[in-house]
Amino acid sequence: MDNPLRLLIFTAASIFAAETAVILVLNYLPPQSTPVEALIDAMVLGAFLFPVLYIYYLRPMQRSRDQLARTSAKLELADIAFRESHQGMLITDRANRIVRVNPAFTRITGYAPEEVVGKNPHLLSSGRHGPDFYDALWNEINHKGVWSGEIWNRRKNGEIYPEWLAIHAIKNPAGEHQYHMAVFSDITQRDSEQRIQHLANYDPLTQLPNRALFHDRLRQARELALRDKNGFAVLFVDLDQFKPVNDTYGHACGDQLLQETARRLLACVRNVDTVARLGGDEFLVILQDLPHQAEAVPVAQKILDALAQPHNIDRHEIKITASIGIAHWDATRDSAQRHDLENLVRQADQAMYQAKQAGRGVYRLWQE
Repeated sequence: MDNPLRLLIFTAASIFAAETAVILVLNYLPPQSTPVEALIDAMVLGAFLFPVLYIYYLRPMQRSRDQLARTSAKLELADIAFRESHQGMLITDRANRIVRVNPAFTRITGYAPEEVVGKNPHLLSSGRHGPDFYDALWNEINHKGVWSGEIWNRRKNGEIYPEWLAIHAIKNPAGEHQYHMAVFSDITQRDSEQRIQHLANYDPLTQLPNRALFHDRLRQARELALRDKNGFAVLFVDLDQFKPVNDTYGHACGDQLLQETARRLLACVRNVDTVARLGGDEFLVILQDLPHQAEAVPVAQKILDALAQPHNIDRHEIKITASIGIAHWDATRDSAQRHDLENLVRQADQAMYQAKQAGRGVYRLWQE
């Protein structure tokens, strides 16, 4: 029992009940000597007092000890997990001052505990996120109690690195945010792997699929067409007179023109289609789900019209056209033709040269 006054009252009541019982027992017994009366008194007193003490004092005390032991074990496990975690952890108080960090925090950031305890976690800020970012972060924590996402932070040596961060609010019994725990992991390696993967498959200037990814998409288009007994078209797009743009306005202007060309090409096709850059001023387009070659004509004309619109780059109005060759693939072809995708691209390339010979700014269909 955790209240001494209640224990005293129960004990006094037990003694009173025990003495009353002794008096009643002695009234029904023949006269006894004092030792017998004392023995009876002690036995009755013990019979009343022990259960009371056990129920209201000894058992609660044992339960408290057991609960304390379980709590201590949980705290010890939590402390081990905190110290041994491979993820960085820090705990801040209500004033957003750091009160504790784990070894992984030091390994990732380079800061020792004594260098950060008592300070604001803002010392880790990379400077890449503006006030709006942090306002939104804290607004979510205050309303939902948790925030998670990617963030850029700075190590002690000044290196900026990406991390995955989760911040949890820890409430006190009154429901107020007493502490905040931040758990984070360095995703530099994952970010590097993604960058390498991106560079291997995408053109760095336009961010369009490169030659390797284009051929992978071409194989996928063939498999889908075989499955659906359908067809698809390949458009070979080549800008007309692109070299004079580089010679007149410089390569920086030429690069911007290629980027704008990529954006206009993407705007002319569907999400299921593919626009790729082979290099230089050559682009390839895969139009999915086209049973007939003629269905590619409206898209080709749309592209020609879009690219013919003036480009405003570095205060220069640049006008340029494109020539497009169209080749079609369908599932009714013989087996050899169905599997020769390189020949399909060559056909689109040859049709594009026919368009250039016809005066540029037009499209031509491959005719066998």
